Amino acid sequence: MVRERAAHRAPRHRPERVRPGAGAPRGRIAGAGRRAPRPRAGQPAAAGRETCELAGFGDGAEIDADLVEWDYGELEGLTDAQTRARLGDWDLFRDGAPGGESPADVQRRVERAIARVRTLDGVCLLVGHGKLLRALAARWIDAELTLAGALALDPAGVSLLQREGEQPLLRLWNYAGRSS
Repeated sequence: MVRERAAHRAPRHRPERVRPGAGAPRGRIAGAGRRAPRPRAGQPAAAGRETCELAGFGDGAEIDADLVEWDYGELEGLTDAQTRARLGDWDLFRDGAPGGESPADVQRRVERAIARVRTLDGVCLLVGHGKLLRALAARWIDAELTLAGALALDPAGVSLLQREGEQPLLRLWNYAGRSS
């Protein structure tokens, strides 16, 4: 699982307005390709496609609509701090987005994606936005979606979700590699 490259300096709620060519170092992303031999899904935004290409899997990527970022509704374009100033004790993973998706909506999407991944043989590379991948990781280990709030995921961060028998594991989380 690779979080796509950040397209802007301040984290803002921008689900589909991602500008390719900015953000995390390309070398960090390029290294992800050596660790995941067969990609099965990619984030449909331009930065997600670019991240897949940098990881060496642009041609083999499949778009999965369940892996698009959270629909932020009225919060689109705001930072978390701006949202908290407006809504008080707000948490995306607990409260959702007014006029957008609820945590239950996102949980259904990531659970559908997880169900598809579990039917695949071999390794699967998922590329997407940070908060959606954090939600996916929480549900992968059968935790409440709110756990995603405690899982930091940096731009181009690499994580490894695995199973040991029937036990889901977070084998590696938010690996950034060496700085170039």
